[in-house]
Amino acid sequence: MTNYMNARKPLRLYEDIYDSMYFVDKSGFLKDLLLMVASRKELRELGMKRPNRYICVTRPRRFGKSVNAWMIASYFMKGVDTHELFDDLSIASHPLYESHINKHNVIFMDLSDGAATVNTYDEYIANITRNILSSLESLKEGVLANKSIPVSENIEMFSGLLETGFIFIIDEWDYPLSMPYMKDSEKERYVKFLSEILKGKSYVEMCYMTGIMPINTYDIGTPLNMFEEYVMGEDDMYACYFGFDENEVDMLYHIYQGVWKDRQAIDRKQLTEWYDGYYLDGKKQIYNPKAIVSALTRNKLTGYWYRSSRYDELYSFIEHDIDGSKDAVALLLSGEGYPTKIYQYAAASTKMTTIDQIFSAMVVYGFLTYNAIERKVYIPNLELMGKFKEMLANNHSLGYLHTLYISSEDVLKATKMLDPKPVEHAVKLAHDKEISLFKHNDEDAYASIINLVYIAARDTYEVTREAKGGTGYADLLFRPKRKDDDIIVIELKVDDTPQNAIDQIKSREYYKALLPSFGEKKEYTGRIILVGIAYGKNDSSKNHQVSFEVVNA
Repeated sequence: MTNYMNARKPLRLYEDIYDSMYFVDKSGFLKDLLLMVASRKELRELGMKRPNRYICVTRPRRFGKSVNAWMIASYFMKGVDTHELFDDLSIASHPLYESHINKHNVIFMDLSDGAATVNTYDEYIANITRNILSSLESLKEGVLANKSIPVSENIEMFSGLLETGFIFIIDEWDYPLSMPYMKDSEKERYVKFLSEILKGKSYVEMCYMTGIMPINTYDIGTPLNMFEEYVMGEDDMYACYFGFDENEVDMLYHIYQGVWKDRQAIDRKQLTEWYDGYYLDGKKQIYNPKAIVSALTRNKLTGYWYRSSRYDELYSFIEHDIDGSKDAVALLLSGEGYPTKIYQYAAASTKMTTIDQIFSAMVVYGFLTYNAIERKVYIPNLELMGKFKEMLANNHSLGYLHTLYISSEDVLKATKMLDPKPVEHAVKLAHDKEISLFKHNDEDAYASIINLVYIAARDTYEVTREAKGGTGYADLLFRPKRKDDDIIVIELKVDDTPQNAIDQIKSREYYKALLPSFGEKKEYTGRIILVGIAYGKNDSSKNHQVSFEVVNA
Protein backbone atom coordinates (compact mmCIF):
# COMPACT_ATOMS: atom_id res chain seq x y z
CA MET A 1 0.00 0.00 0.00
CA THR A 2 1.02 3.61 -0.56
CA ASN A 3 1.01 5.95 2.41
CA TYR A 4 -0.61 9.26 1.52
CA MET A 5 -0.46 10.84 5.00
CA ASN A 6 2.57 13.10 5.57
CA ALA A 7 4.37 10.91 3.05
CA ARG A 8 8.15 10.99 2.85
CA LYS A 9 8.25 10.41 -0.90
CA PRO A 10 7.54 14.03 -1.94
CA LEU A 11 10.02 15.23 0.69
CA ARG A 12 12.80 13.01 -0.66
CA LEU A 13 12.05 14.15 -4.20
CA TYR A 14 12.09 17.82 -3.23
CA GLU A 15 15.34 17.36 -1.30
CA ASP A 16 16.90 15.99 -4.50
CA ILE A 17 15.80 19.11 -6.38
CA TYR A 18 16.93 21.41 -3.57
CA ASP A 19 20.40 19.83 -3.49
CA SER A 20 20.84 19.97 -7.25
CA MET A 21 23.23 22.42 -8.86
CA TYR A 22 20.57 24.25 -10.85
CA PHE A 23 17.96 24.77 -8.13
CA VAL A 24 15.60 27.75 -8.47
CA ASP A 25 13.66 29.09 -5.49
CA LYS A 26 9.93 28.92 -6.27
CA SER A 27 8.84 29.05 -2.63
CA GLY A 28 7.05 32.34 -3.25
CA PHE A 29 4.23 30.11 -4.47
CA LEU A 30 3.59 29.22 -0.82
CA LYS A 31 2.64 32.79 0.12
CA ASP A 32 -0.95 32.59 -1.15
CA LEU A 33 -1.26 29.04 0.10
CA LEU A 34 -0.42 30.26 3.59
CA LEU A 35 -3.37 32.63 3.41
CA MET A 36 -5.62 29.70 2.52
CA VAL A 37 -4.74 27.84 5.72
CA ALA A 38 -4.28 30.84 8.02
CA SER A 39 -6.54 31.29 11.03
CA ARG A 40 -9.11 34.06 11.09
CA LYS A 41 -6.94 35.89 13.64
CA GLU A 42 -3.86 35.66 11.40
CA LEU A 43 -5.78 37.00 8.43
CA ARG A 44 -7.16 39.88 10.49
CA GLU A 45 -3.69 40.82 11.74
CA LEU A 46 -2.40 40.81 8.17
CA GLY A 47 -5.41 42.75 6.89
CA MET A 48 -6.01 40.01 4.32
CA LYS A 49 -8.93 37.95 3.08
CA ARG A 50 -8.81 34.22 2.52
CA PRO A 51 -8.37 33.14 -1.14
CA ASN A 52 -10.22 30.19 -2.61
CA ARG A 53 -8.93 27.08 -0.84
CA TYR A 54 -9.12 25.04 -4.05
CA ILE A 55 -6.66 25.72 -6.89
CA CYS A 56 -5.81 23.65 -9.94
CA VAL A 57 -2.75 24.54 -11.99
CA THR A 58 -2.34 22.76 -15.32
CA ARG A 59 0.76 22.90 -17.49
CA PRO A 60 2.47 20.73 -20.09
CA ARG A 61 5.03 18.19 -18.94
CA ARG A 62 8.38 19.58 -17.79
CA PHE A 63 7.03 22.87 -16.38
CA GLY A 64 7.52 22.19 -12.67
CA LYS A 65 4.05 21.07 -11.60
CA SER A 66 5.23 18.08 -9.61
CA VAL A 67 8.23 19.92 -8.15
CA ASN A 68 5.87 22.51 -6.68
CA ALA A 69 3.62 19.76 -5.35
CA TRP A 70 6.63 18.19 -3.59
CA MET A 71 7.62 21.59 -2.22
CA ILE A 72 4.16 22.29 -0.80
CA ALA A 73 4.04 18.88 0.89
CA SER A 74 7.57 19.28 2.29
CA TYR A 75 6.71 22.64 3.84
CA PHE A 76 3.36 21.85 5.42
CA MET A 77 3.62 18.20 6.47
CA LYS A 78 3.82 17.12 10.09
CA GLY A 79 6.29 14.61 11.44
CA VAL A 80 9.42 16.20 9.96
CA ASP A 81 11.50 19.33 10.39
CA THR A 82 12.15 21.00 7.05
CA HIS A 83 13.53 24.31 8.30
CA GLU A 84 16.86 23.39 6.74
CA LEU A 85 15.20 23.38 3.33
CA PHE A 86 13.15 26.56 3.64
CA ASP A 87 14.99 28.91 6.02
CA ASP A 88 17.12 30.30 3.19
CA LEU A 89 14.29 30.57 0.66
CA SER A 90 12.09 33.58 -0.01
CA ILE A 91 9.12 32.15 1.89
CA ALA A 92 11.08 32.41 5.17
CA SER A 93 10.42 36.16 5.28
CA HIS A 94 6.65 35.68 5.30
CA PRO A 95 5.02 36.59 8.65
CA LEU A 96 3.19 33.23 8.74
CA TYR A 97 6.25 31.16 7.83
CA GLU A 98 7.03 29.82 11.29
CA SER A 99 3.38 29.35 12.26
CA HIS A 100 2.68 26.78 9.57
CA ILE A 101 5.90 24.98 8.66
CA ASN A 102 5.43 21.27 9.52
CA LYS A 103 2.15 22.01 11.31
CA HIS A 104 -0.42 20.32 9.05
CA ASN A 105 -1.53 16.83 8.13
CA VAL A 106 -0.94 16.52 4.41
CA ILE A 107 -2.60 13.93 2.17
CA PHE A 108 -0.34 13.69 -0.89
CA MET A 109 -1.77 11.69 -3.78
CA ASP A 110 0.09 11.10 -7.04
CA LEU A 111 -2.79 9.68 -9.05
CA SER A 112 -0.51 8.31 -11.76
CA ASP A 113 0.77 5.71 -9.28
CA GLY A 114 -0.73 2.34 -10.10
CA ALA A 115 -3.04 3.63 -12.83
CA ALA A 116 -1.27 1.64 -15.52
CA THR A 117 -0.90 -1.57 -13.51
CA VAL A 118 -4.60 -2.39 -13.20
CA ASN A 119 -7.12 -3.51 -15.79
CA THR A 120 -10.33 -1.82 -14.66
CA TYR A 121 -11.53 1.42 -13.16
CA ASP A 122 -12.93 -0.42 -10.14
CA GLU A 123 -9.51 -1.93 -9.39
CA TYR A 124 -7.89 1.48 -9.65
CA ILE A 125 -10.37 3.21 -7.31
CA ALA A 126 -10.24 0.28 -4.88
CA ASN A 127 -6.47 0.80 -4.59
CA ILE A 128 -6.89 4.55 -4.02
CA THR A 129 -9.54 3.90 -1.38
CA ARG A 130 -7.39 1.35 0.48
CA ASN A 131 -4.46 3.77 0.48
CA ILE A 132 -6.56 6.61 1.88
CA LEU A 133 -8.06 4.45 4.63
CA SER A 134 -4.74 2.92 5.69
CA SER A 135 -3.18 6.39 5.70
CA LEU A 136 -5.91 7.64 8.04
CA GLU A 137 -5.41 4.67 10.34
CA SER A 138 -1.72 5.55 10.67
CA LEU A 139 -2.74 8.77 12.47
CA LYS A 140 -4.66 7.20 15.34
CA GLU A 141 -3.36 4.00 16.87
CA GLY A 142 -6.08 1.43 17.50
CA VAL A 143 -8.71 3.23 15.43
CA LEU A 144 -9.73 1.45 12.23
CA ALA A 145 -11.48 2.87 9.23
CA ASN A 146 -15.04 1.76 8.55
CA LYS A 147 -14.93 0.15 5.12
CA SER A 148 -18.73 -0.01 4.90
CA ILE A 149 -19.13 3.76 4.67
CA PRO A 150 -17.88 6.20 2.00
CA VAL A 151 -14.27 7.40 2.02
CA SER A 152 -15.35 10.96 2.75
CA GLU A 153 -17.17 9.87 5.91
CA ASN A 154 -14.04 8.10 7.12
CA ILE A 155 -11.98 11.24 6.54
CA GLU A 156 -14.62 13.23 8.41
CA MET A 157 -14.50 10.74 11.30
CA PHE A 158 -10.71 10.94 11.67
CA SER A 159 -10.80 14.72 11.32
CA GLY A 160 -13.19 14.85 14.26
CA LEU A 161 -11.12 12.47 16.39
CA LEU A 162 -7.93 14.44 15.73
CA GLU A 163 -9.62 17.84 15.79
CA THR A 164 -7.76 18.80 12.67
CA GLY A 165 -8.29 19.24 8.96
CA PHE A 166 -6.17 18.06 6.08
CA ILE A 167 -4.25 19.66 3.24
CA PHE A 168 -4.80 17.72 0.01
CA ILE A 169 -2.12 17.75 -2.67
CA ILE A 170 -3.19 15.90 -5.81
CA ASP A 171 -0.57 15.43 -8.53
CA GLU A 172 -1.34 14.11 -12.04
CA TRP A 173 -5.08 14.37 -11.46
CA ASP A 174 -5.84 13.68 -15.13
CA TYR A 175 -3.46 10.76 -15.66
CA PRO A 176 -6.08 8.02 -15.05
CA LEU A 177 -8.36 9.59 -17.66
CA SER A 178 -5.97 8.47 -20.41
CA MET A 179 -6.08 4.80 -19.39
CA PRO A 180 -7.76 2.38 -21.85
CA TYR A 181 -10.27 1.22 -19.24
CA MET A 182 -11.58 4.76 -18.73
CA LYS A 183 -14.67 4.93 -20.89
CA ASP A 184 -16.96 7.95 -20.67
CA SER A 185 -18.99 6.45 -17.85
CA GLU A 186 -15.83 5.66 -15.85
CA LYS A 187 -14.53 9.19 -16.36
CA GLU A 188 -17.74 10.55 -14.89
CA ARG A 189 -17.46 8.19 -11.91
CA TYR A 190 -13.82 9.24 -11.38
CA VAL A 191 -14.60 12.96 -11.32
CA LYS A 192 -17.51 12.34 -8.94
CA PHE A 193 -15.21 10.29 -6.70
CA LEU A 194 -12.81 13.24 -6.38
CA SER A 195 -15.72 15.61 -5.82
CA GLU A 196 -17.18 13.46 -3.07
CA ILE A 197 -13.87 13.54 -1.19
CA LEU A 198 -13.15 17.23 -1.66
CA LYS A 199 -16.18 19.37 -2.42
CA GLY A 200 -17.92 21.13 0.45
CA LYS A 201 -15.95 19.26 3.13
CA SER A 202 -15.05 21.05 6.34
CA TYR A 203 -11.94 18.90 6.74
CA VAL A 204 -10.34 20.34 3.58
CA GLU A 205 -7.99 23.08 4.77
CA MET A 206 -6.67 23.53 1.25
CA CYS A 207 -6.41 21.54 -1.98
CA TYR A 208 -3.71 22.00 -4.59
CA MET A 209 -4.30 19.94 -7.72
CA THR A 210 -2.20 19.73 -10.83
CA GLY A 211 -1.99 17.93 -14.15
CA ILE A 212 -1.81 18.55 -17.88
CA MET A 213 -5.49 18.70 -18.77
CA PRO A 214 -7.63 21.56 -17.41
CA ILE A 215 -10.72 20.50 -15.51
CA ASN A 216 -12.93 22.43 -17.91
CA THR A 217 -11.53 20.33 -20.75
CA TYR A 218 -14.07 17.70 -19.85
CA ASP A 219 -17.83 18.04 -20.06
CA ILE A 220 -17.82 15.90 -16.91
CA GLY A 221 -15.78 18.43 -14.93
CA THR A 222 -18.74 20.24 -13.30
CA PRO A 223 -18.52 18.31 -10.00
CA LEU A 224 -15.07 19.89 -9.53
CA ASN A 225 -16.25 23.44 -10.17
CA MET A 226 -15.06 24.55 -6.72
CA PHE A 227 -11.53 24.82 -8.14
CA GLU A 228 -10.02 28.09 -9.28
CA GLU A 229 -8.23 27.00 -12.44
CA TYR A 230 -4.98 28.35 -13.91
CA VAL A 231 -4.12 27.11 -17.38
CA MET A 232 -1.18 27.45 -19.77
CA GLY A 233 -0.96 30.70 -21.72
CA GLU A 234 -3.04 32.84 -19.39
CA ASP A 235 -1.63 35.75 -17.42
CA ASP A 236 -2.45 34.15 -14.10
CA MET A 237 -1.11 35.07 -10.70
CA TYR A 238 0.92 31.85 -10.38
CA ALA A 239 2.42 31.78 -13.87
CA CYS A 240 5.88 32.86 -12.73
CA TYR A 241 6.22 29.73 -10.58
CA PHE A 242 5.90 27.36 -13.55
CA GLY A 243 8.82 28.10 -15.84
CA PHE A 244 11.98 30.23 -15.62
CA ASP A 245 12.16 33.95 -16.30
CA GLU A 246 15.17 35.88 -17.66
CA ASN A 247 16.68 36.59 -14.24
CA GLU A 248 16.44 32.96 -13.18
CA VAL A 249 18.09 31.75 -16.38
CA ASP A 250 20.82 34.38 -15.95
CA MET A 251 21.49 33.01 -12.47
CA LEU A 252 21.66 29.42 -13.70
CA TYR A 253 23.88 30.38 -16.61
CA HIS A 254 26.32 32.01 -14.21
CA ILE A 255 26.49 28.71 -12.29
CA TYR A 256 26.99 26.87 -15.58
CA GLN A 257 29.93 29.11 -16.48
CA GLY A 258 31.62 28.25 -13.22
CA VAL A 259 31.07 24.53 -13.69
CA TRP A 260 32.21 24.16 -17.28
CA LYS A 261 34.73 27.03 -17.38
CA ASP A 262 36.70 26.84 -20.66
CA ARG A 263 34.60 23.90 -21.91
CA GLN A 264 31.38 25.88 -22.38
CA ALA A 265 29.43 24.77 -25.44
CA ILE A 266 26.44 27.08 -24.89
CA ASP A 267 26.20 30.85 -24.94
CA ARG A 268 23.45 32.74 -23.15
CA LYS A 269 21.70 33.87 -26.30
CA GLN A 270 21.32 30.29 -27.48
CA LEU A 271 19.33 29.37 -24.38
CA THR A 272 16.78 32.01 -25.36
CA GLU A 273 16.58 30.79 -28.94
CA TRP A 274 16.21 27.15 -27.94
CA TYR A 275 14.00 27.13 -24.85
CA ASP A 276 12.26 30.50 -24.36
CA GLY A 277 9.10 31.71 -26.06
CA TYR A 278 6.19 30.38 -24.01
CA TYR A 279 3.83 33.33 -23.58
CA LEU A 280 2.29 34.19 -20.24
CA ASP A 281 0.52 37.07 -21.93
CA GLY A 282 1.28 39.10 -25.01
CA LYS A 283 4.42 40.55 -23.45
CA LYS A 284 6.22 38.30 -21.01
CA GLN A 285 7.59 34.90 -21.97
CA ILE A 286 9.04 32.03 -19.96
CA TYR A 287 11.60 29.31 -20.53
CA ASN A 288 10.96 25.60 -20.36
CA PRO A 289 12.63 24.76 -17.01
CA LYS A 290 13.36 21.08 -17.61
CA ALA A 291 15.02 21.86 -20.93
CA ILE A 292 17.17 24.61 -19.41
CA VAL A 293 18.40 22.37 -16.58
CA SER A 294 19.06 19.47 -18.97
CA ALA A 295 21.01 21.65 -21.43
CA LEU A 296 23.19 23.23 -18.72
CA THR A 297 23.77 19.90 -16.99
CA ARG A 298 24.80 18.15 -20.20
CA ASN A 299 26.50 21.19 -21.76
CA LYS A 300 24.54 20.49 -24.91
CA LEU A 301 21.86 22.25 -26.93
CA THR A 302 19.37 19.73 -28.24
CA GLY A 303 15.73 18.81 -28.02
CA TYR A 304 14.78 17.39 -24.63
CA TRP A 305 11.13 17.03 -25.57
CA TYR A 306 10.35 13.34 -25.81
CA ARG A 307 7.67 11.86 -28.02
CA SER A 308 4.38 10.79 -26.52
CA SER A 309 1.26 9.10 -27.83
CA ARG A 310 -0.55 12.44 -27.69
CA TYR A 311 2.21 14.04 -29.77
CA ASP A 312 1.65 11.45 -32.50
CA GLU A 313 -2.13 11.81 -32.31
CA LEU A 314 -2.05 15.59 -32.70
CA TYR A 315 0.36 15.52 -35.61
CA SER A 316 -1.79 12.91 -37.33
CA PHE A 317 -4.51 15.56 -37.65
CA ILE A 318 -2.04 17.74 -39.55
CA GLU A 319 -0.95 14.79 -41.67
CA HIS A 320 -4.55 14.30 -42.77
CA ASP A 321 -4.88 18.04 -43.44
CA ILE A 322 -7.90 18.51 -41.16
CA ASP A 323 -9.50 21.89 -41.95
CA GLY A 324 -6.50 22.97 -44.03
CA SER A 325 -4.07 22.48 -41.14
CA LYS A 326 -1.10 21.90 -43.49
CA ASP A 327 -1.33 25.47 -44.78
CA ALA A 328 -1.60 26.76 -41.21
CA VAL A 329 1.52 24.82 -40.20
CA ALA A 330 3.34 26.30 -43.19
CA LEU A 331 2.61 29.75 -41.78
CA LEU A 332 3.96 28.70 -38.37
CA LEU A 333 7.09 27.22 -39.92
CA SER A 334 7.77 30.52 -41.65
CA GLY A 335 8.02 32.15 -38.22
CA GLU A 336 4.60 33.77 -38.30
CA GLY A 337 1.71 33.37 -35.87
CA TYR A 338 -1.60 31.79 -36.79
CA PRO A 339 -4.80 33.47 -35.55
CA THR A 340 -6.92 31.07 -33.55
CA LYS A 341 -9.33 30.71 -30.66
CA ILE A 342 -8.29 28.56 -27.72
CA TYR A 343 -10.73 25.92 -26.54
CA GLN A 344 -9.38 24.05 -23.54
CA TYR A 345 -11.90 21.26 -23.99
CA ALA A 346 -10.34 20.32 -27.33
CA ALA A 347 -7.28 18.86 -25.63
CA ALA A 348 -9.26 15.81 -24.52
CA SER A 349 -10.96 15.17 -27.84
CA THR A 350 -9.97 12.39 -30.21
CA LYS A 351 -12.22 13.74 -32.97
CA MET A 352 -10.99 17.18 -33.98
CA THR A 353 -12.55 18.84 -36.99
CA THR A 354 -11.12 22.38 -36.94
CA ILE A 355 -7.71 24.04 -36.85
CA ASP A 356 -8.74 25.86 -33.66
CA GLN A 357 -9.31 22.54 -31.91
CA ILE A 358 -6.01 21.06 -33.11
CA PHE A 359 -3.96 24.11 -32.15
CA SER A 360 -5.80 24.46 -28.82
CA ALA A 361 -4.74 20.94 -27.90
CA MET A 362 -1.18 21.69 -29.00
CA VAL A 363 -1.10 24.71 -26.67
CA VAL A 364 -2.34 22.63 -23.72
CA TYR A 365 0.37 20.03 -24.37
CA GLY A 366 3.08 22.63 -24.91
CA PHE A 367 3.73 22.01 -28.61
CA LEU A 368 2.67 25.58 -29.42
CA THR A 369 2.42 28.78 -27.41
CA TYR A 370 -0.47 31.24 -27.40
CA ASN A 371 -0.14 35.02 -27.42
CA ALA A 372 -3.34 36.17 -25.72
CA ILE A 373 -3.01 39.78 -26.92
CA GLU A 374 -2.47 38.91 -30.58
CA ARG A 375 -4.72 35.86 -30.27
CA LYS A 376 -2.24 33.85 -32.29
CA VAL A 377 -0.33 30.61 -31.79
CA TYR A 378 3.37 30.30 -32.51
CA ILE A 379 6.09 27.67 -32.53
CA PRO A 380 7.83 28.93 -29.38
CA ASN A 381 11.50 28.11 -29.94
CA LEU A 382 14.13 26.05 -31.74
CA GLU A 383 13.47 23.01 -29.58
CA LEU A 384 9.86 22.79 -30.72
CA MET A 385 10.76 23.90 -34.25
CA GLY A 386 12.96 20.82 -34.29
CA LYS A 387 9.94 18.62 -33.49
CA PHE A 388 7.98 20.15 -36.37
CA LYS A 389 10.93 19.73 -38.73
CA GLU A 390 11.25 16.11 -37.61
CA MET A 391 7.62 15.65 -38.56
CA LEU A 392 8.24 17.20 -42.00
CA ALA A 393 11.33 15.13 -42.68
CA ASN A 394 9.76 11.79 -41.80
CA ASN A 395 6.28 12.07 -43.30
CA HIS A 396 5.92 11.88 -47.08
CA SER A 397 2.17 12.13 -46.57
CA LEU A 398 2.59 15.81 -45.70
CA GLY A 399 2.96 16.44 -49.42
CA TYR A 400 4.33 19.81 -50.43
CA LEU A 401 5.43 20.61 -46.86
CA HIS A 402 7.65 17.53 -46.90
CA THR A 403 8.90 18.46 -50.38
CA LEU A 404 9.68 22.04 -49.35
CA TYR A 405 11.57 20.92 -46.27
CA ILE A 406 13.66 18.38 -48.16
CA SER A 407 14.35 20.85 -50.98
CA SER A 408 15.28 23.64 -48.55
CA GLU A 409 18.68 22.04 -47.99
CA ASP A 410 19.22 22.16 -51.78
CA VAL A 411 18.07 25.80 -51.80
CA LEU A 412 20.72 26.71 -49.23
CA LYS A 413 23.40 24.81 -51.17
CA ALA A 414 22.32 26.49 -54.41
CA THR A 415 22.56 29.89 -52.73
CA LYS A 416 26.13 29.19 -51.68
CA MET A 417 26.90 27.98 -55.20
CA LEU A 418 25.22 31.12 -56.62
CA ASP A 419 22.82 28.99 -58.69
CA PRO A 420 19.43 30.78 -59.00
CA LYS A 421 17.35 28.00 -60.63
CA PRO A 422 16.70 25.78 -57.55
CA VAL A 423 15.85 28.89 -55.50
CA GLU A 424 13.41 30.21 -58.13
CA HIS A 425 11.76 26.79 -58.40
CA ALA A 426 11.33 26.42 -54.64
CA VAL A 427 9.98 29.96 -54.23
CA LYS A 428 7.41 29.36 -56.96
CA LEU A 429 6.37 26.03 -55.39
CA ALA A 430 5.93 27.61 -51.97
CA HIS A 431 4.07 30.58 -53.37
CA ASP A 432 1.70 28.50 -55.48
CA LYS A 433 0.90 26.16 -52.60
CA GLU A 434 0.48 28.90 -50.01
CA ILE A 435 -1.74 31.22 -52.01
CA SER A 436 -4.58 30.82 -49.48
CA LEU A 437 -2.43 32.15 -46.66
CA PHE A 438 0.20 34.31 -48.36
CA LYS A 439 -1.22 37.00 -50.64
CA HIS A 440 0.90 37.54 -53.74
CA ASN A 441 1.03 41.33 -53.37
CA ASP A 442 1.79 41.36 -49.63
CA GLU A 443 5.51 41.97 -49.04
CA ASP A 444 5.42 40.78 -45.44
CA ALA A 445 3.73 37.55 -46.52
CA TYR A 446 6.25 37.14 -49.33
CA ALA A 447 9.08 37.39 -46.83
CA SER A 448 7.37 34.57 -44.93
CA ILE A 449 7.40 32.46 -48.08
CA ILE A 450 11.15 32.99 -48.43
CA ASN A 451 11.60 32.10 -44.78
CA LEU A 452 9.75 28.83 -45.44
CA VAL A 453 11.83 28.07 -48.52
CA TYR A 454 15.02 28.41 -46.46
CA ILE A 455 13.72 26.54 -43.39
CA ALA A 456 16.68 24.11 -43.33
CA ALA A 457 19.01 27.09 -42.91
CA ARG A 458 17.83 27.49 -39.32
CA ASP A 459 20.03 24.57 -38.33
CA THR A 460 23.15 26.58 -39.13
CA TYR A 461 21.89 30.17 -39.21
CA GLU A 462 20.11 32.65 -37.02
CA VAL A 463 17.46 34.04 -39.36
CA THR A 464 16.17 37.55 -38.68
CA ARG A 465 13.43 39.41 -40.53
CA GLU A 466 13.61 43.18 -40.88
CA ALA A 467 17.14 43.03 -39.46
CA LYS A 468 18.80 46.38 -38.64
CA GLY A 469 22.01 46.91 -40.52
CA GLY A 470 23.82 49.84 -42.11
CA THR A 471 21.33 52.59 -42.89
CA GLY A 472 18.19 50.48 -43.02
CA TYR A 473 16.59 47.11 -42.50
CA ALA A 474 17.30 44.00 -44.54
CA ASP A 475 14.26 41.87 -45.40
CA LEU A 476 16.08 38.74 -44.25
CA LEU A 477 19.50 38.39 -42.66
CA PHE A 478 21.13 34.98 -42.18
CA ARG A 479 23.74 35.22 -39.43
CA PRO A 480 25.90 32.07 -39.48
CA LYS A 481 26.37 30.10 -36.28
CA ARG A 482 29.84 29.06 -37.45
CA LYS A 483 32.38 31.83 -37.88
CA ASP A 484 33.71 30.34 -41.15
CA ASP A 485 30.29 30.16 -42.81
CA ASP A 486 28.79 32.64 -45.28
CA ILE A 487 26.65 35.61 -44.30
CA ILE A 488 23.48 35.74 -46.42
CA VAL A 489 21.42 38.91 -46.93
CA ILE A 490 18.14 38.75 -48.86
CA GLU A 491 16.21 41.71 -50.24
CA LEU A 492 12.80 41.46 -51.94
CA LYS A 493 11.52 43.71 -54.71
CA VAL A 494 8.03 44.12 -56.20
CA ASP A 495 7.70 44.93 -59.91
CA ASP A 496 11.44 45.48 -60.09
CA THR A 497 14.61 43.56 -60.83
CA PRO A 498 16.71 41.34 -58.52
CA GLN A 499 19.74 43.44 -59.40
CA ASN A 500 18.09 46.54 -57.98
CA ALA A 501 17.44 44.57 -54.80
CA ILE A 502 21.14 43.71 -54.60
CA ASP A 503 22.12 47.32 -55.29
CA GLN A 504 19.94 48.41 -52.38
CA ILE A 505 21.67 45.93 -50.05
CA LYS A 506 25.07 47.33 -51.07
CA SER A 507 24.13 50.98 -50.93
CA ARG A 508 22.60 50.65 -47.48
CA GLU A 509 25.17 48.14 -46.22
CA TYR A 510 22.60 45.90 -44.52
CA TYR A 511 25.39 43.50 -43.53
CA LYS A 512 27.46 46.16 -41.81
CA ALA A 513 26.27 45.19 -38.32
CA LEU A 514 28.09 41.87 -38.74
CA LEU A 515 31.38 43.44 -39.76
CA PRO A 516 34.09 44.62 -37.34
CA SER A 517 34.53 48.25 -36.46
CA PHE A 518 37.94 49.82 -36.93
CA GLY A 519 40.54 48.02 -34.88
CA GLU A 520 38.25 45.12 -33.97
CA LYS A 521 38.94 41.51 -34.79
CA LYS A 522 37.03 40.13 -37.77
CA GLU A 523 34.22 37.91 -36.46
CA TYR A 524 33.28 36.01 -39.64
CA THR A 525 35.70 34.59 -42.17
CA GLY A 526 33.19 33.42 -44.76
CA ARG A 527 31.76 35.31 -47.72
CA ILE A 528 28.89 37.80 -47.78
CA ILE A 529 26.30 36.58 -50.27
CA LEU A 530 23.73 39.12 -51.42
CA VAL A 531 20.46 37.69 -52.72
CA GLY A 532 17.99 39.75 -54.74
CA ILE A 533 14.54 38.26 -55.31
CA ALA A 534 11.98 40.02 -57.50
CA TYR A 535 8.36 39.20 -58.28
CA GLY A 536 5.61 40.90 -60.25
CA LYS A 537 2.74 42.28 -58.21
CA ASN A 538 0.35 42.04 -61.13
CA ASP A 539 2.06 39.19 -62.92
CA SER A 540 -0.53 36.43 -63.23
CA SER A 541 2.17 33.88 -64.10
CA LYS A 542 3.84 34.63 -60.75
CA ASN A 543 7.34 34.20 -62.11
CA HIS A 544 10.16 34.83 -59.69
CA GLN A 545 13.67 35.99 -60.46
CA VAL A 546 16.73 35.51 -58.28
CA SER A 547 20.23 37.00 -58.57
CA PHE A 548 23.35 36.68 -56.42
CA GLU A 549 26.44 38.70 -55.76
CA VAL A 550 29.38 38.17 -53.42
CA VAL A 551 31.02 41.12 -51.70
CA ASN A 552 34.10 41.32 -49.53
CA ALA A 553 33.80 41.85 -45.80
